[in-house]
Amino acid sequence: MKVELHSHTMRYSGCAVCTPAQLMKELIRKTYDAVFLTEHDAVWSDWELDNLRQDFPAIRIFPGVELSMPNEDHLLVLGTNDREYLTLRHPELILAKARQAKHLTVLAHPFRWPKTYSLLEMGSLPDALEFRTLNSDAWAGEQSKIAAQRLRLPLVNAGDTHVADTAGHFWIETYSDLVTGTEIYDIVRNGMYENAMKKILDYIEIGKKEGRLVLGGKHEGTGYFIEPTIFADVSPEARIAKEEIFGPVLAVIKAKDYNDALRIANNTEYGLTGSVYTNDAERIKQAKEDYFVGNLYFNRKCTGALVGIHPFGGFNMSGTDSKAGGPDYLLLFTQAKSIATKK
Repeated sequence: MKVELHSHTMRYSGCAVCTPAQLMKELIRKTYDAVFLTEHDAVWSDWELDNLRQDFPAIRIFPGVELSMPNEDHLLVLGTNDREYLTLRHPELILAKARQAKHLTVLAHPFRWPKTYSLLEMGSLPDALEFRTLNSDAWAGEQSKIAAQRLRLPLVNAGDTHVADTAGHFWIETYSDLVTGTEIYDIVRNGMYENAMKKILDYIEIGKKEGRLVLGGKHEGTGYFIEPTIFADVSPEARIAKEEIFGPVLAVIKAKDYNDALRIANNTEYGLTGSVYTNDAERIKQAKEDYFVGNLYFNRKCTGALVGIHPFGGFNMSGTDSKAGGPDYLLLFTQAKSIATKK
């Protein structure tokens, strides 16, 4: 199913310049299977939705809402037209209600405005972040990607359509059937949509040109499972060696010696975790000083940080090194003030 998660019409959104009928006709023309109507701080009634569905049976129409937060964040709540959401202005109250009811919450166009990062930094985490929309630029999309990786949240594409003929640029695709609209919660939370799978398969095709496939590399059937994949003889400059895939793809790179291995490991703009297997005390000391990652592990896998035991946070494009799960994270809830006095 081809699904639009974020759309507006002139019925309830003053910024939109298309009628509900114009939007539906355009989405049907561009082969959409379903749409969520997410008007600004307004919801469609059951009666209105039923009438629209009767007029346009070729597309499944589901309710939603885009809520404006006091700090300029915009939060989508999908699969519901419960008017109580319109009375809740604090993010925590909205998120708590949505979690209990399993209504999907999505932070709309993060980083489009300067203050929109505050909701994420204060720990009010939605179920997902929008990646790209018609109303956000490439920089905002990359910032969303970084935040999603750091906070372990799924990314979704959404049109944020306000004009009918602009529909058809960003959407999600899923094999799962949407009947009531509330199924979108499990689809996104469990990663059952094509955007992520397509990205991983694209990287596997790149890997076939950059290295030697020794295991896996296939996707079969109608689900989302991709075989664990290993490439050998990969150059340290290859894309599958330096870019973040976020899938079961491993690049094996030969190093001349230990120093060269550290150079290769640092030869990327990312720096979340790293792992070194050695019993040599000098090599352990060198890795502590020279291996540029937020979380470093010795003689064990490089995942599985525990709250209160091993605070977690990456360097460079892998995050702000905020070290969630430890006392240092409390500093993010404070503001530093620099004061100078002339006597």
